[in-house]
Amino acid sequence: MKYLKVFTDFAATLEPLSEAEIGRLFMAMLKYAETSELPDLRGNERIIWPTAKLHIDREAVFLDKQKQNGTQGGRPKTQPNPNEPIETQISQKDKDKDKYKDNDSITTYYSAVINYLNQVCGTAYKASS
Repeated sequence: MKYLKVFTDFAATLEPLSEAEIGRLFMAMLKYAETSELPDLRGNERIIWPTAKLHIDREAVFLDKQKQNGTQGGRPKTQPNPNEPIETQISQKDKDKDKYKDNDSITTYYSAVINYLNQVCGTAYKASS
């Protein structure tokens, strides 16, 4: 790897360490990221090393996968479907929409609905346009 990715929340993990231990840990992380050589840590930094190593290894796997995808040309381009789209069934709601497309049909439909409601409810409303 040519770089070392370290998130800012890693600072909370480093709080118990002295500046010398943090320095040794970071140098070990840099060397491991570049050469995969395991360090010989003897201070308190050795306690945090497994977590740091895990993050470096995960990032290396991710970068390898990204590199491999890049050599394949990236994301494949979408190609138009050569087959005609499959027609779906027309629902009853769509059939009703088609039935009352023109204005005269709509007025007739509303008049019929109002007449029906007048009969059922015993009212005398009139259709208006």
